[in-house]
Amino acid sequence: MLLQLSLVCSFVVGCFTKVPLNPDCLFVKCMAPACTNPHTPPGKCCPMCPHSGCVVKGVHYNEGASVTSMSTHPCEVCYCNNGSVQCSWMMCPDCVGEVPPGQCCPLCASEPSDME
Repeated sequence: MLLQLSLVCSFVVGCFTKVPLNPDCLFVKCMAPACTNPHTPPGKCCPMCPHSGCVVKGVHYNEGASVTSMSTHPCEVCYCNNGSVQCSWMMCPDCVGEVPPGQCCPLCASEPSDME
């Protein structure tokens, strides 16, 4: 409905939209923002999420925060970066060992020490 209104509206005044050649104003319906700290910019009716941080599955993450809900594999790490989630793979030590369930890297046997 808002898309249809925007095609026939000339300008927005507060939370009402003026329709050309029509003295009545139509109320603008706002979508609920998917963040915990929305703000309403000057001249706008509907609240918006700030550009800093990321919103994933309705949860707001600060810039640089680890986004665990996006990881699909134990070796994948995801972070909020410039408003979007970026994922990469962890680097594991070069050793042969057993990988515990739910972990990414193997447990490396420590080298025997020459402390004698």
